[in-house]
Amino acid sequence: MSVTIRHVRVAAITSGGPTQDLTISSGPGTTPVAALFFMNRCITNSVEAAHNQLCVGATDGTRSRCIMMSCEDALGTTNCSTKAINDACLITVNPNTGVLDGYAVFSSFGTDKVTISWTDLPPAAYFIDVILWFGDNMSVYVDDFTVSDTSKNIGFEPDQIIGFGSSVGSFTDIASTSLVNDASLSIGFLNNQGGIVTQRSFGFYDQDAINLALTPGTPNVSTYTYLDSLNFLDDAISGAISLTVTSTGFDITSLGIIYGGFLAIKYNNQVTCKSGLLDVPTSTGSQVVTDPGFKPQFVLELQSTLSAYNTQSASDGGSYGVGIFTNGAVPIANSLAGRSYNEDAGNSVCKSRQSGTSGANSASLLRSPDNGFSLTCTLTSFNNTGYTKNWASVNATARKLIYLAVGETIPHGWMDEACPLPLNEGEEVVSYG
Repeated sequence: MSVTIRHVRVAAITSGGPTQDLTISSGPGTTPVAALFFMNRCITNSVEAAHNQLCVGATDGTRSRCIMMSCEDALGTTNCSTKAINDACLITVNPNTGVLDGYAVFSSFGTDKVTISWTDLPPAAYFIDVILWFGDNMSVYVDDFTVSDTSKNIGFEPDQIIGFGSSVGSFTDIASTSLVNDASLSIGFLNNQGGIVTQRSFGFYDQDAINLALTPGTPNVSTYTYLDSLNFLDDAISGAISLTVTSTGFDITSLGIIYGGFLAIKYNNQVTCKSGLLDVPTSTGSQVVTDPGFKPQFVLELQSTLSAYNTQSASDGGSYGVGIFTNGAVPIANSLAGRSYNEDAGNSVCKSRQSGTSGANSASLLRSPDNGFSLTCTLTSFNNTGYTKNWASVNATARKLIYLAVGETIPHGWMDEACPLPLNEGEEVVSYG
């Protein structure tokens, strides 16, 4: 069976249940092996919702992990928190009290779907974006690590790792009521193929209990966004994590106080994959992204309004997004975005936003912390060397993105395990010795 990656957006149930099927309408007709989840506060596409919240979760059918950060809207003093759960795939918290306001655990995988069970139903029909991996000749593993870990043995050398971490708190089970002050969330990629290992990450941090009236009319000095082209996870506040791939997993170098959950994948030479850096153009119109060098079936973008990598910024920071592009029956693109800043009145403005629908062709939707500009685009197509986007609004300064791409399945026998590149017709792989 080939490797297939698909995405769907559904609204969380608020009554009945408790189980909910998250079904891919254009799936391959088989059972997935892993799922990655995103959920914020949005209930209407392209309409901002109050409170900047984002939950990231993953499951391999055996283990589930998730992290959620929250920043309350319209306050004179910031109210920010983070919670990490080691036995759930989605959670939401009350932005005012921080009390758990809904959580879902993995139930089962089925044909073209993952089923979750809401042990506690959320208060509103928040959108859930889920990415499913299909394939019977691939390995997947979900787990977490802390700053005290020096290595993780997962039983295979990963081709890709998608991570989500924080510099505050630690993983607890769902029964725990612990909630940590400050909002901290980092999302990162590791890509390992053809002897080349790359690590990229995005980080967001908003400090709790800051009196915004002390600095009215300026970007919230407690809010930062960070894009890192060197480390697997980094929030630029308290630390970073760098990984070294091994034959059975990876070694961990802790560069500060940070922990995380991860989804590790080995494709077993069935697809080409890559992580890269990308500038948002400074003029509207078409952008042809050729850096992957192959036709993707799936692209995951870390989006921000930052103008430089490896730089922490409050003036450019406070706004982030996750773009999801998949090529099913038609190209599908969705984005989740959040932003936090303070306005002239000295009150926090913390919002969540989502663009596109499952089947619609719209993507990046970011707003700068001071509301001075927006970045919006649509996905046009997947091409033989990458993908094409059409930008409707940009900024005079090039903003930075990070992407993770997975190609279409390579026909059996067309990939040399030592050098994963397609062969020319009629060529053979010859071994000596």
